[in-house]
Amino acid sequence: MKLHRTFTILAMLAALSACGGGNTVAEGVGTGGTGITWGTVTGFGSVFIDGVEYEDSNSPIQQGTSAGQAVDTLLALGQQVQVTSDGTGQAQHIRVLPQLLGPVTVAPSGQALSVMGVNVGWDDSTSGLAASTLSRNDTVRVFGQWNSDGTALSATRIERATPTTAVLISGLVQSFAATSVQLQSGWTVTVDSTAALNLSAGALVSFWIDANTWSSNPVTALATDAHPPAFSDNQELNVNVTLRRDSHGQAQAMGIALPPLPENLSDGQRAQLKIKRVNGAWAWVDLPTATTRASTTHLSATLSAPNWQATPLSLNLRNTPVVISAAVVNASNCASFSSGDVHIKVDAALGTEPLNATQITCDGAVESAIETTTAQVVGFNAQTQELTVESNGQRQTMALPRNNQKPANPSDWVGQSVFIEWRTNGSSKTAQRITPR
Repeated sequence: MKLHRTFTILAMLAALSACGGGNTVAEGVGTGGTGITWGTVTGFGSVFIDGVEYEDSNSPIQQGTSAGQAVDTLLALGQQVQVTSDGTGQAQHIRVLPQLLGPVTVAPSGQALSVMGVNVGWDDSTSGLAASTLSRNDTVRVFGQWNSDGTALSATRIERATPTTAVLISGLVQSFAATSVQLQSGWTVTVDSTAALNLSAGALVSFWIDANTWSSNPVTALATDAHPPAFSDNQELNVNVTLRRDSHGQAQAMGIALPPLPENLSDGQRAQLKIKRVNGAWAWVDLPTATTRASTTHLSATLSAPNWQATPLSLNLRNTPVVISAAVVNASNCASFSSGDVHIKVDAALGTEPLNATQITCDGAVESAIETTTAQVVGFNAQTQELTVESNGQRQTMALPRNNQKPANPSDWVGQSVFIEWRTNGSSKTAQRITPR
């Protein structure tokens, strides 16, 4: 029998089914251990996940493929991601987790459409393209959060995608047997074995399947995109989820059996959860609080000698297109910063891109903020370990990453078009991440 290649992401989390504890925060439980955060990208300085900032300059950013591999990718607003961190706000690994990739099967009507038969809704804060412009058979990648019964997806980001021979499906587990998984989203998925997946009812899973078979039932997994990781003591789980109770009244969130909830939280409500593994059991780090989806974002970057008179300004801040109007510039302090490097902070309402800035502030004390550009690699100096890149007719030299994002053979990139994220420190530039286009 063929063995499907799998990779562990936050599938959520049969291993938590033995959770216990009372409706209080356990003594001695606090932050500081390693942990996993699962949530929505809501802003960039480093990267904000549901409003919490993680330093990501040394972190690989990857997503899965139908071959069961992990490949480098870019972050964007509204993506669902899994962040593995060291407990000090330093991200060690970021996994980008789309929920669906496949064709639109019912064209948009109102603020809803169907992707491979799954009902997908959006609102004014959904990032990416204007979903109302989509047509039947367009291929899209959808990020979002399943409702409490797993039958519909609330999109946090929708973007066009290139049709491929495989599509991505996902859902909350309804039931499973030795070689099959029934999803609440409607699919029955045949796998080689569920034994290694550690599934539980309500757990979130994703599968790659043949693009020609998504309308069949059952379907066969080409690769499994999600299954519960193993947690050890002193690890934390941070997640923003929709709460539900099972048939026995046990509070759950995507397969997680939770300690008792505060009385003010109910089924179907979104909440921010933070729990920690202590002596083999789970306890609240903080009592859960009700949340709503973010409607605004904060972005920051460093600009070089910006021309504030050339409004509206069109910028790309960490893979996010932003338009800044003359009125917003005039209401800011930025016009006084017209030479040298300028650090800019941008506030905007989340929604269809490009975003329209609602407020900006500037200062001359340049932070080591991440800047981005698409460029052509035109040279590599093996002695100094520096790349020369050209963008918009201008050449600049930057040091290669000093971490695990350094390419294996930088000279092979000469002549290639790449997306570069870098930081400016004084007069020098250091690449943080280089991704082929």
